[in-house]
Amino acid sequence: MNTDISTPIQRLLSASAEAFAQRDNAEADALLHQILALDPKHVEALTNLAFLSYRAADYDASIKWADEAIRHDIACARAYSHKGIALMAKQQMVEALQILEAGSHQPEPPAELWINLGLAYQTVQQFENARHAMQRGIAMAPTSAEGRSNLGSVFQTSGQIDQALVAYQGGLDINPMHLASLSNYLMCLQYTDNTNSFQLKSAAVECCKALEAHAMRQASADSALLHPLGEHAGTNTDTLAGTTLGTQAKRPATDQILRIGFVSGDFRQHPVGWFFIGILRALTEHGNVETYCYQTDTRQDELTTRLQSLAHQWRYVLTHSDNDVVEMIRRDRIDVLIDLAGHTAGNRVGVFAQRPARLQYSWLGYPASVGLSAIDGVVLGQYMVNRVSQCYFSEPLIVLDAPQFCYTPPDYLPDVKPSPVDANGQITFGCFNNIAKLNDSVLRCYAALLHQVPNSQLILKWKSFADPNLAEAVLKRFHAMGIVKTRLQLRGASPHIDMLNEYADVDIALDPFPFSGGLTSYEATWMGVPVITLYGHRPLSRQTYAINQTLGFPQRCATNVDEYIACAKKLVTQSGQLTAMRFDLRQHAESSALTNHGVQADELLKSIRLSNLFDSLEQTN
Repeated sequence: MNTDISTPIQRLLSASAEAFAQRDNAEADALLHQILALDPKHVEALTNLAFLSYRAADYDASIKWADEAIRHDIACARAYSHKGIALMAKQQMVEALQILEAGSHQPEPPAELWINLGLAYQTVQQFENARHAMQRGIAMAPTSAEGRSNLGSVFQTSGQIDQALVAYQGGLDINPMHLASLSNYLMCLQYTDNTNSFQLKSAAVECCKALEAHAMRQASADSALLHPLGEHAGTNTDTLAGTTLGTQAKRPATDQILRIGFVSGDFRQHPVGWFFIGILRALTEHGNVETYCYQTDTRQDELTTRLQSLAHQWRYVLTHSDNDVVEMIRRDRIDVLIDLAGHTAGNRVGVFAQRPARLQYSWLGYPASVGLSAIDGVVLGQYMVNRVSQCYFSEPLIVLDAPQFCYTPPDYLPDVKPSPVDANGQITFGCFNNIAKLNDSVLRCYAALLHQVPNSQLILKWKSFADPNLAEAVLKRFHAMGIVKTRLQLRGASPHIDMLNEYADVDIALDPFPFSGGLTSYEATWMGVPVITLYGHRPLSRQTYAINQTLGFPQRCATNVDEYIACAKKLVTQSGQLTAMRFDLRQHAESSALTNHGVQADELLKSIRLSNLFDSLEQTN
């Protein structure tokens, strides 16, 4: 490089790095372009622009800058890494894997490339390759909380829950404020079958203490900006931009509109999306309600478009910091903010920790304790709680006189097909749930059932079974319990309509425990397949129980493994009636409370009107 320009370029690089660290993307972008004005072939500036564009969710620009960097330095592994994650964000997995593998063959590939390569392998269900790549990246960057969290995700998606928890805890040991490690750890705990109510609630509260402390510090900083020393310090003002924890913006007295905000990364073909569209439509029919959706993810599909057409306002917040989103919500004058994610992917619990709205609920996506004192209630439906369920929550429970989930099936829902036992003479059980739910207790139960129902078959379907190594490991676990592999079918992912059609291969659906099926059980029910469930005290264990109780099928609900097997065997004895049951089941479900979104919306609004906290916040403001 020309020595006359090397010094100013170094200063610009340092300044851009500082701007990037402060999330001032516009300033970082301007500084990097100044470098290119001095040296159009500056590979580091081009590579940094690739990552800056990725963080701004401009994936095409990210790919363009990465290609330019590689054109000038074919060995720039960081450029391969940035291009790879941009391609992953565009769901172009074949190309992403190719570019990341090419980057791994360059001299001295950085830790980030190995970790991103691991993510790509995980996405295409190559879990052994994913683990090796992740571990190589962690060895190079042992203080990377992100690397350990991503390794935990690999373990979780391959059903290795204990190993996943260790990896997530490793991320929290490095950085207690690392949100991915925190939320992944709490989510993963829900899959365990040996964790009691005290442990689950305490873990949520303890993990969120750092977030709460950060929120308080942020509130203090905002308050200092609002009230400089000597200028009405300690007083409450109603200034909209900059309102702080406990001083949310007031509505004008003449404004009778109730503004409800929903935060989620799952406004698409996802369980939350399918359960949310009906309630959103019902709420928009109330003339005094306005709905705001804050989307934390870039993924969109046909269901996203339908949701956007119903909401009064739609905000994309993926590229915005928590502080920016908090200010956005306050400017929107949201009265009630509802978290549809909890500790699932794409959550923004850091936003809720700063309390941008007067009343904040958790609902739909995570029927477990979030652990934040800023959550004023977890909303649950009929049959989701019993007398001890509160023990699992640090937040109050808001119980609606309506189902937890009301279902809107897709337009392409296939017709119900006859029960397969009519054609093949053998009972086929099926479970299409997340492999993380298939703990040792569940598999032992399924094996025992197969032993007690001669010639029966079992279909397990989840995307992770596309990995032949994982599938073989599961087959070996069953073989150790005396079940030969010819009685098992392990199926990977398929398009949604094809998956729904695969219920034509199942006579009786088996619900996992303690983490019960949600959308999976609704889909089985709508396809006419009866579902056997084992329920407990945790709301997460009562999702299918709630469906069966609502439809009047308590005989399909068990409280222990022996009862579970007996319930399934009882249906087996009625195999000649299963086809008639299937057609009746869909008709019954379609006319039941499980589709009454209007009642669900009314019950939600009733809970808001009855909220004492809502009233007290009105008074304090």
